[in-house]
Amino acid sequence: MDKLTKNIELQLWDFGQNTRTLQESRQEIASGWEDNASRELNSRFFNPHENDSEKSIRFLHDQVDNVKQMENEFVIIETAVEEANRLSGEIDSSLQYSRADIKHSYHTLDECIYSKNRSLDYCKNTQDKLNKLAKLKQLHNSGKY
Repeated sequence: MDKLTKNIELQLWDFGQNTRTLQESRQEIASGWEDNASRELNSRFFNPHENDSEKSIRFLHDQVDNVKQMENEFVIIETAVEEANRLSGEIDSSLQYSRADIKHSYHTLDECIYSKNRSLDYCKNTQDKLNKLAKLKQLHNSGKY
């Protein structure tokens, strides 16, 4: 856009120069050009052209300023987009690590549940054996064995 702005500024400068040249030429010949035809040409063409060209120049200057402001804002937006993309990449990496951690945690949980169930089985088997031993001891002590 910087190239566009420079091109517009150059055309604006050229337009201003041409307008000034025309107005200076009008002033130079104004004293010797005072008839009905010159007044008609001035009122219908040259005076409106002078007013319109001044308005046009001001308007184009405003447009150039707006384009420059847009260029600055575009740079800010580009920087923000780059930062958002960078942060998005970091978030994606963190998400992948989190998914791996969750998968590992589920695996560890499964191992814990398996170990708990085996421990409960061992406890039950041990309790059953202790109960049998208690019955055998009771039988032995009663002399029925």
